[in-house]
Amino acid sequence: MDIKLQCGDVILMQNKGFLGKIIRRILDFFQSDEVRFSHIALAISEDEVAEALWSGIRRRSVEESIKKAHCVKIIRFKNLTDHQREWIEQRAVSKVGTNYNYYRLLLQLLDNMFGTNWFTRRLRLSKEWHICSTYVAWVYKALGIYFNGVHWLSVEPDDIDDETIKGTYWKQVYRGQRYC
Repeated sequence: MDIKLQCGDVILMQNKGFLGKIIRRILDFFQSDEVRFSHIALAISEDEVAEALWSGIRRRSVEESIKKAHCVKIIRFKNLTDHQREWIEQRAVSKVGTNYNYYRLLLQLLDNMFGTNWFTRRLRLSKEWHICSTYVAWVYKALGIYFNGVHWLSVEPDDIDDETIKGTYWKQVYRGQRYC
């Protein structure tokens, strides 16, 4: 990658594994726009990310995080201060070691089936645990930054991608790898 990451950068990935393909296909079925990404990580330094994986929220190198991705898109909030970046790192790292929220995937499926955000917002099964997109949204919501007008408990990778397409507050700083 030819980009110098900054703390707070959001890395969207189109994973080539079975689960990534299933997530995209299910979301594609229920949404009107194309769903391009199935996983998200949050940069906490130039070479390290924090991300919600099946094994829980973990710190990993950027290379380890993106190695299974067909496509990677990195976005950056246009007006973050150094103080906000430090705060993002502290907030992100505070959840490292917590469990993955498998239930939230089911709730998001129900929301997509019924065209609502009711299930993810009202049935707060273990609000302290996250999936990749709610983890990133949780970090940013404390700064008053939201993705695509969606409540942080309901955010999906496509909501984050859609927000960047608008170009109002976010800018794309990298896009690459195969099939992107």
